[in-house]
Amino acid sequence: MRKIFHFLKIDLILQSRLMSNIILLLFFIVPVFSQNWFQSRLIQKQLDMAVEHFNEDRFATTETILNKLLEKPLGAYESTAKILLLKTTYALRKTKKTKEIGREFLQTFPTDQYIKDVFLKFGDIFIDEENWFSLSYVYQGSILGQ
Repeated sequence: MRKIFHFLKIDLILQSRLMSNIILLLFFIVPVFSQNWFQSRLIQKQLDMAVEHFNEDRFATTETILNKLLEKPLGAYESTAKILLLKTTYALRKTKKTKEIGREFLQTFPTDQYIKDVFLKFGDIFIDEENWFSLSYVYQGSILGQ
């Protein structure tokens, strides 16, 4: 009978060590995941605020929010923020800056879903500049998806 309790005692010790290791692991992992979730949620909220300002034609405010947001790594939200910044700078008639952002976008995100938006914005710029040759080139690029 004594041997049975002896094995139970060992099992209890192993079980308590396992539980303490699990608790210790959770103690370190949970804050990391919750911090990432919180940071992602904060970025999403700031992007939503920028879109709201953009839709209300408050382009200068949108540009300020996006520039501050793009100072830090955004991960999956970076292309969305940059395409909104591209549209914002065009709305503010900052043609040179719009071209610069567009070129950078094409280099950084060559297969992104927003590539056609960049080409369309370049097309708008070339129409404004009456640069018909470049416009035809951009038009062909947007159709071919290049």
